[in-house]
Amino acid sequence: MSTCLITDITHPVQEVPFTIPELLTLHDALLQTPFVSPRSQLQVHLCKLAILHSHISEFTINLNSGHTSPTTITNILNSINTTTHHLSQWPNSLPKDWIYNTMVVPSDWNQWTPIAHTYSSFWAANDWARYRTLQICTCHLRLRFYHLLTTTNQANTACISLDSLAGDISTTHVKIRNLANDICAPMLYHLGYKCMGSAERLYPIEAYPQGKYARLMSASQVTWPLYVAGIVEGVDAAQRVWIASQLDVIGGDAGVQQASAMAEVVRELALRK
Repeated sequence: MSTCLITDITHPVQEVPFTIPELLTLHDALLQTPFVSPRSQLQVHLCKLAILHSHISEFTINLNSGHTSPTTITNILNSINTTTHHLSQWPNSLPKDWIYNTMVVPSDWNQWTPIAHTYSSFWAANDWARYRTLQICTCHLRLRFYHLLTTTNQANTACISLDSLAGDISTTHVKIRNLANDICAPMLYHLGYKCMGSAERLYPIEAYPQGKYARLMSASQVTWPLYVAGIVEGVDAAQRVWIASQLDVIGGDAGVQQASAMAEVVRELALRK
């Protein structure tokens, strides 16, 4: 479902393979189920984003046929803001051992950010990656709707200032870049590092998971977060190239062939920007 939430210039819009009533039923069922882990809460947020995605797609269809209203626009904007707020509260619900730590990265370790994230467990690291991916998806849906409003002159219909929209778009781009940085920061943890000029891949003492199988699983789990960060609007070309290099590592060293294909898509986008 999450793969349907990101659309970039190389792909047509993908529809969620569920109707809005089906998604609402699923959402209500998820809320009635006791949360057994932080990940189960993320499933609710994923469902909310799928519903929002469907509403925006429905709005696009109605827009093409001339059937839109200021109320619909306001409702979608309110849903975006509400979803953003609820998702931002997820870290507050985490147990203490789920919070990540940071470490300063030597300049020759070829990492994107000077500060790396490390985690207490394999599961915590993967859930943080999922969380940041959902945040990027939320930002993407916001931008998608804003662009619809500006290109079709619907902002005036809903009495929304174009200057205000432009400011929100700029702010959303900044948030996306920060989230992309946060997705890149744990790659030392997930994939290890190579010193500049060396072909040997190393893992710092602070890094987990330990062992070949655990590292393979960890690399597989961050493939989609990296890809999403690499294709979303707002990330600059240099970061896309670095993300593509990490996907190459997953595809080459870990043997996840899908990651190699993703790396090519991200690298192609970097060349276009």
